[in-house]
Amino acid sequence: MELKEFHVENKMEIASCLALIRTEFNIVEEEKEEEIISHLPGECFFLGMVSEEKKVVGTLLVTKSYEPLKLVYKYVIDYVVVDSSYRGQKIATKLIEYVIQKAKVEAISYLELTSNPKRAIARHIYQKLSFQAKGTDVFKRNIENNEK
Repeated sequence: MELKEFHVENKMEIASCLALIRTEFNIVEEEKEEEIISHLPGECFFLGMVSEEKKVVGTLLVTKSYEPLKLVYKYVIDYVVVDSSYRGQKIATKLIEYVIQKAKVEAISYLELTSNPKRAIARHIYQKLSFQAKGTDVFKRNIENNEK
């Protein structure tokens, strides 16, 4: 298996990453991959673990972000997912270790991700890789288009 970075110009490969994310997270929204890709921030990339059969079997999304009050850059990691038939092969660990090494080269100050408390295995992987829970909860509020 091989780790590969996919940037906005790698539309077919990103579509494969998105398909895996949708499958593993049971996302049924029907947004077209082209539209999703066209709205990706410029400072992001997907990382994929590609099998010998050229199938994306693990992926995550990394977005570079600037923290103006701290005067530093960070990577935000989203959608860490591994095809269920490939779990137990340390694919998620390898994906995140790659991001850690890239962050060192790119002078990124820290990595940030969120994880649902129900995802015990994922949280265990993050803790083994020295991620620490910040003790905060994520709040979300939907905005209706006709709301004033």
